[in-house]
Order: sequence, then C-alpha cells, then structure tokens
Amino acid sequence: MNILGAPYGFAARRGSQWTPAGSAGHGVALPTDEWISLSLVVRGSSVELKVNGVKAITATQTIQKGPVNVYLQSASHCAIRNVQILSSAPVCFVVMQFTDEYNALFKEVIRPVCASYGYEVIRGDDFYTSGQIIEDITRSIRESALIIADVTPDNANVFYEVGYAHGIGKPTILLSDRKREKLPFDIRGFRTLFYDNTISGKGAVEERLKKHLDGLRAGGTG
Repeated sequence: MNILGAPYGFAARRGSQWTPAGSAGHGVALPTDEWISLSLVVRGSSVELKVNGVKAITATQTIQKGPVNVYLQSASHCAIRNVQILSSAPVCFVVMQFTDEYNALFKEVIRPVCASYGYEVIRGDDFYTSGQIIEDITRSIRESALIIADVTPDNANVFYEVGYAHGIGKPTILLSDRKREKLPFDIRGFRTLFYDNTISGKGAVEERLKKHLDGLRAGGTG
C-alpha cells in the first residue's frame, strides 16, 4: 500500500532490486483508520491483486518458488493481521494435436509422469466454457507453471501456443517423434525430447521427461 505513487501496487524482486509490476487507484486517497483486505493470487505467471475483494491489478510476471515476505513501511502506526498463505497444485498445460496417436502419449506418459511430480495436468480439450477457445488457451498458458508441447506434426494451433508460451518466458518442454526429419527453424534451437512411437520408446521419453522435471524442480520453477 502507498507504493509506486498509488494507493495499491506490487513489485517483483530480482536479487536485491525491485521492479514495479503494477499499481492502481491513482488520484484516490488511501483510506486510514480501517482494515483493508488485500489478496495476492499467483497462478503460473499470472498475478492478480484484490483490494477488499475487488480485482485491482493484473500482471504477467515470471515467478519462481521462494519464501513469502511481507514488507510494511509507514510514517505512522499501522498493523497487519490474519496473514494466510494458501497453495494449490501447479498446472502443466499440454499442447498437442488431438488424435489417437497423441492421446495415447498424453494418457500413458505425460499425464501420469507430471502428476507424480505434483502437477495438475490439462489440455485444451478440457475446456467447457462458453467463451472463445483462444482466450481459454492463452489464459491457461499464463496460469500454468509448465508447458509441454508435441511438435511432431505441422499444426498451426500448436505452434501458435508454443510461440505464445516462449513469448512470455514460460518454461516449455518440446517433444517430437523421431520420424520428423527436422524441426521448423524458429524452434530448432530449443531443447527437444525426441522419442520413438513404440512401447520401449515411450519408456525412454518417460525417463527423459522425469530428468527435465527434476531440473525444473531444482531450479525452483513449478
């Protein structure tokens, strides 16, 4: 409160530096002599600040796990109470073509492996809203801790979603069947797990996927 020239706001800490992430209420005096309810909700890289239950600020930030701190600065007496920290399972959003071949990879490898690491695993076909599907997709990417994408077929929707994830700095794991001769130029430089679409091949990609998830866990992401 009383931050960034506004009554409400938040900033991201990178090392010893604070970077402004959003503020609200410019031109409105901060109320005094009353309790103010603040709620900061973080889902993946989507951050939302609510003031007395009303959404005040939304922002997109690259978030890593770490200690939660509350900083209080005032020229006069102030107090803080009823601090609660509630956590939920991080979300892994899977991007792939919805055909039997890839459904099997999702159900037999990706979903059980990621679930064993504590992720809630979803795909685009899990949405049942009345809104535009692209809005559901982009929101889910922002709110996810991890993206896994199978880029074997030339699927425009898959490449769009991978590009969006890369654009906002989302941790992304790419998968591709070895039958694909080469990847598109734009993603050729990204680390990709190649697999053979056989029983033994799926076992191999399962082990390599676990190593990538171990790496993300060690780095504090997810």
